[in-house]
Amino acid sequence: MSKTFRLLAEIKDEQIEAFQDTIDRLCDQFEIEFNVFKYSGYSKASVDAYLTELFVKCGMPTSCKGNIYLRTIVHLALSDSAYLQRKVTSKLYPDVAALYNTKAISVEKAIRHAISATWNNGNYMYLNKTFGFTISSSTGKPTNSAFIARIVDLVKANVPKTESTCS
Repeated sequence: MSKTFRLLAEIKDEQIEAFQDTIDRLCDQFEIEFNVFKYSGYSKASVDAYLTELFVKCGMPTSCKGNIYLRTIVHLALSDSAYLQRKVTSKLYPDVAALYNTKAISVEKAIRHAISATWNNGNYMYLNKTFGFTISSSTGKPTNSAFIARIVDLVKANVPKTESTCS
C-alpha cells in the first residue's frame, strides 16, 4: 500500500512541476510578446511593410519559416538593442523559439535556410548592393548574425520613427 501511495505522490508532484513549468513558459512568452510592441519609436505596421518590401526585393521565399522568425527577431532587436550584442544565440533564438513553441536550434536552422534560399535564388545584384560588406568570403553569404544586424540597420535607416510606441 505505501508503495502505491508513494507512486501516486510522485505522479502528483511531477504533474504539479509540469503545470508550473507551463505557467512559467506562458508568463515568459507573454512578457516577450508584450516587449515586441515596445518599440523604440517605430510603428509595427511600418516595420512590417518595410520588411515585406525588403524580403521581396531580395527574393526571400515567403514560405520559409525563417522569414517569419526574421520578422520577429527584427521586432525584438528594435525593442532591445542588447539582443544584437553577443546575445543572438544565447537570448534571441531562445526567445523567438518560446514564442513559436519550438527549439532555438530550429529557429537558427530556419533562418540559415532562408538566407541560403535567398542567396541561391534571389536577386543577386540587389543582395550584393544591400549586404555586400556582410558577405562571408568563405560561404558567399552573410552569417545569420550579420544578416540580422544588417536588416535591423536598414530598418533604422529607412523606417521613420513615430510618436506612438505601441502601434
